[in-house]
Amino acid sequence: MRASNTEGHRQVCRLTDFSLRAIRAICRRQSGGEESDPKHRGHRGNFIRCGNNERHEMRLIIAVHIGLAMLMVAAMLFDALRRRRKELRARTSLSALRHIEAPPTLHPVIDPTRCIGSGACVAECPEKKPLVMLNGRAFLADATGCIGHGACAAACPEGAISLVFGTSRRGVDLPTVSPRFESSAPGVFVVGELGGMGLIANAVRQGVQAVDAIAAELDGVRCPDGVVPVLVVGAGPAGIAAGVAAKAKGLRARLVEQQGDLGGTVRSYPRAKVVMTHPVELPGYGRVRLRRTTKEALIELWRSVLDHTGVEPEFGVRVDGIAREGDLLRVDTDRGPIRAMKVVLAVGRRGRPRRIGVEGEHLAAVRYALDDAALHGGRRCVVLGGGDSALEAALALSAQPGTVVTLAHRGNAFARAKSENRERVEAAERHGSLRVLLGRSVSALDGATITLRTAEGEAEAVAADEVFALLGNELPTELLERCGVSVRTWRGEVYAPAMPED
Repeated sequence: MRASNTEGHRQVCRLTDFSLRAIRAICRRQSGGEESDPKHRGHRGNFIRCGNNERHEMRLIIAVHIGLAMLMVAAMLFDALRRRRKELRARTSLSALRHIEAPPTLHPVIDPTRCIGSGACVAECPEKKPLVMLNGRAFLADATGCIGHGACAAACPEGAISLVFGTSRRGVDLPTVSPRFESSAPGVFVVGELGGMGLIANAVRQGVQAVDAIAAELDGVRCPDGVVPVLVVGAGPAGIAAGVAAKAKGLRARLVEQQGDLGGTVRSYPRAKVVMTHPVELPGYGRVRLRRTTKEALIELWRSVLDHTGVEPEFGVRVDGIAREGDLLRVDTDRGPIRAMKVVLAVGRRGRPRRIGVEGEHLAAVRYALDDAALHGGRRCVVLGGGDSALEAALALSAQPGTVVTLAHRGNAFARAKSENRERVEAAERHGSLRVLLGRSVSALDGATITLRTAEGEAEAVAADEVFALLGNELPTELLERCGVSVRTWRGEVYAPAMPED
C-alpha cells in the first residue's frame, strides 16, 4: 500500500507542476513574454498580470487540475479502503476457522517460515476464495472452499505449500498408493474419488497417468491368450479417462461398470446440479475446457468422448474381488472371472452411503440421495447431514412450493460445507423457508416422525414424510480387502503421489 500511495503522490506533484507551467504560459502570452516587476514575484515564480480572458483560462485550468488531483486522491483512498476491507475479511475468515475444522479432503498447508508473500498461490487458485494475503503472507482463509486443484502448491516459488489429507482431529481413510497410483496390491491401480480425488479434472488426470505408467511397464511384454492387458473398473470420469488413454496408447482394454449407465458419482447428483471442473486434456479426444457446467451436460460430454474414441463400456458388471494367479490378476465378477495383466480401480464411493445407524433406517421414507427436488413439493422433508450435498439438497427442497424442510446436523457448525452454501442456508433460515437444527443426532425413526436428540438429552419429534440421509459415502473397505489393497488413515500428512499436471 505504501508503494501505491507514493506513486499517487508523485502523480499529484507532476499534475500540480504542469498546472503552474500552464498558468505561466498564459500569462507570458498576455505580457509578450516579459517578466513583471520583481516586487510582484511570488514564492512559486513570477506573477504576471493577465487579461480577463487569460484569467478565465487560468481559473479553468486550475479548476480542472484540482479536480483531477482530487479524483486521484479519492482513487488512492478507495484503493486503501478496498485493501483494508479485504484484510478485515481475511481476518474474519481466519477467526472463523478457529471454530471450523479444516476439511478431511485434499487441502493446502502453508509453511509461514518459507512463505515470501509473492501472492502467486492466491492468483493461481481457480476458486479465488480459499487463499488470501494478510500482512504479506498467504493464509488458508476458507478451507471448505478448496476442492483440491493443487494449483497453489505448483505456483509457489519457494515450495512453502504442502497438500495434505485429513487433520489431526479427523482422519480420512484412503487406499495406500505409490506416486504412479499403484496400490499395495501389485498391478492394481487406484484412481479418482476412491483415492481421494473428488475434483473431476484431477480424477481424469490420475486415470491418464495410471495408464501411462501401465503402458511403460507393458511395453514389449506379450499378453497371453484369453487375457486382457488392462481392465478398468468404473465408468466415471477417472475410469473413462483411463479407458480412452489405453485406447490412445494402443493397449487393448475393457471398461466395466456396475451400474446401468455411465457417470459414476456425478450421476447420483441432483438434477441440474452445477458441477465445478477444470480444463483437462483427454487422449484421443482433445482438450475439454469446461469449468462450470451441469450434471446433465457433463454426462453428455462423457457420451461424446466415448462415441468419438470408440470405447465401449460394459454395463451391469459387478466386481467382487481380485486375486493373483502367478503374474496375472483374476478379477471375480458376477458374470464370471476376467483375467488381466493390470487393473485400474476407479469405482468411487457412491455405492456405500453412510447409514443413519438407528432402527428404521431401511424404511421406504428414508432416502440416501436426492435426484429431483421438484418431485417432493408439498412434503414435510428432513435432511440429515452437514456437507455440501446435504445443504444443497435442503436448499433445493425449500424452494419447492408447499415444502416444509428441516436441516439437522450433529455438529455445531457446517464445518465441511463451502462458505457460499453456509451463507445461503443462513439466508434461507432468516427468510423462514428452512429450519436448521445443529447439535442434533437421530435417536428414532418411524413412518411419520424422526426423533432428534441434543447432547444434553433433550428430544424433539419432527414430522417427516421423507428423510434424506446425506451423510457422505464410506470407503468400500470390504471390496478393497478382497482386492488385496491396504488402507491408510491420513491425519494431515503430506499427500505422497505427485499432483497430476496439465
